[in-house]
Amino acid sequence: HAAQRGISVLDKYYSMTDQSYIPRFGLLLHPTFKTDYMQDQEWEQGRIDMAVSLLRQVWKVSYAPRAQASPSTAAVPSDSDNLYDFNRYRKHKRTPAANVAIDQLEAYLAQDAINIADPLAYWNDKRASGTWPELTQMALDYLTVPAMSVDVEWVFSFGRVTVSLYRHSLSSKSIQCSIVFGNQCKEGLVNDIDLVQLLCAKAGPQKALGNVIY
Repeated sequence: HAAQRGISVLDKYYSMTDQSYIPRFGLLLHPTFKTDYMQDQEWEQGRIDMAVSLLRQVWKVSYAPRAQASPSTAAVPSDSDNLYDFNRYRKHKRTPAANVAIDQLEAYLAQDAINIADPLAYWNDKRASGTWPELTQMALDYLTVPAMSVDVEWVFSFGRVTVSLYRHSLSSKSIQCSIVFGNQCKEGLVNDIDLVQLLCAKAGPQKALGNVIY
């Protein structure tokens, strides 16, 4: 009975992912999955097409590079050209067409899926090499969205402790720095020895001596 209740809850919340395009974008922008995962999981073709269509829409609106109009270099027609307009027509046909940049998203989708363990490392390599800069930014924006809100809620609760009744005049920058630094300390990203030495150097000889004795 407990297992059945758990499955029903999972089905309930999994069905809600259709109301958000972020999970679908996460699949499409993951080099290992793309549409192959959707097809292997027997998604309806209409759902797959809709996911790709939504991805293209957001790409064109928010990330695709804007084409810059080049100034016209067409020569002013002379009186002889205006007679039958043949010369101007020939010049127009011989003018090379403007180079159209290959669409980054379409080039990515056209590639076969590859086995990638860390998609963020894959896209960071693309950023370092200068390949698909706008698409790389889009992929990193969506692939770094937290899968759960637990961490966000924890940070919010920690912020309430930081901004207490006795510390309610802190600037927004101080609050942000305090929360981020506190989280890094909890994650073990800060060397305690280096931190103590830095605080002692900032405090001065007398205060540092007092802190060490304490």
